[in-house]
Amino acid sequence: MNSLNLLVDLTFVQFLFFLSVFILFCGLFGLIWPKYNWVLYLFNFELCYLGIIFSLTVGSYIFNYSSGLIFAFLFLVVAAAETAIGLSILIVNFRFNKTINCVRYNELWG
Repeated sequence: MNSLNLLVDLTFVQFLFFLSVFILFCGLFGLIWPKYNWVLYLFNFELCYLGIIFSLTVGSYIFNYSSGLIFAFLFLVVAAAETAIGLSILIVNFRFNKTINCVRYNELWG
């Protein structure tokens, strides 16, 4: 009975790991896909961060180390700072150009 629970737990953990890799590759595919919308770029960056954070958390559960959770927390802090800076640049761009299209983004260069 105990080995059956271990097998079910291991397959669930493997499913979570493959889910995190799938989320990461969805974000990478969205970054490669050509588009001119800053909101979608930020969304895909956040998907990449989410996949990395999720894989670090699952890896720390598999190997029973807390260092993966610490790195996941650091990635969350970096993702929050990147989102705040990106959204502020987006707001400034929208105030000047009245659009979030990033084709005319080079007008903000100092």
